[in-house]
Amino acid sequence: MVSSAPMSEDNAFHSKCTLNAFPDLIAKTIAGDKAPPVLPQFISFQRNDINAAIMEANYRPTRTEQNEDLDIIIESLAVVVRKFKSTFTREVLAAAAKDRRKLNELLKAPVALLELSKTAKELIPRNSRGQIKAGRGKEIIRDRLSPKAICAAFIVEIWQFCHEDLPGPQTRAAAAAAQYMWMFVSLRDERWGNDVVNSWRHHFKTVLNNPSHSTLAMKRMLWRRTLEQAVQRGRVPWHGFVA
Repeated sequence: MVSSAPMSEDNAFHSKCTLNAFPDLIAKTIAGDKAPPVLPQFISFQRNDINAAIMEANYRPTRTEQNEDLDIIIESLAVVVRKFKSTFTREVLAAAAKDRRKLNELLKAPVALLELSKTAKELIPRNSRGQIKAGRGKEIIRDRLSPKAICAAFIVEIWQFCHEDLPGPQTRAAAAAAQYMWMFVSLRDERWGNDVVNSWRHHFKTVLNNPSHSTLAMKRMLWRRTLEQAVQRGRVPWHGFVA
């Protein structure tokens, strides 16, 4: 793991840095003189992608929205199950599948999903009058990444590209770059405590300890591929549209 010597905490995090200055600042913080000339443009280009990932990670429907989604799923699956009961439809599918046993196994899936959806609907909390309780309820999606973990993963990928090694969870320069990226994307300077390393250590640990996480692995692969192509071409894809 690459580590960096402790740097004195400055007031850069709270300076009135213009939005356009962040990509250069992030690139310099990560790689210094090793930064490819196209790196600031790449960071700017990926801003919307990171922002979309953060919005997706933050999204959690209300209980009412969950109930409405399940109603649509239940209605749709009920139609599918009903249609599959047609003898003619089953014979046509059997001819296409060329394996009646395989088809019978496949036909069990919509029925099972329909029952699961009904069960999920029953689990939505309601009050004594049968009305759905307000709010979003507890987080139930396993392995959901926090928005800051996604931001940290982006910094890790650039760091590895520039240094050919990974940052440690307490690498101050990586934490500073993550804080700058978070400010660039979210337009907010928020962190826990006064020390940027402590603020980001947990998020870097999440990334570094889960290299095979499906979402992280896919995003990092796409970021790496785009960065490699940008360096080769001297520009990012569709560079004319980068703000």
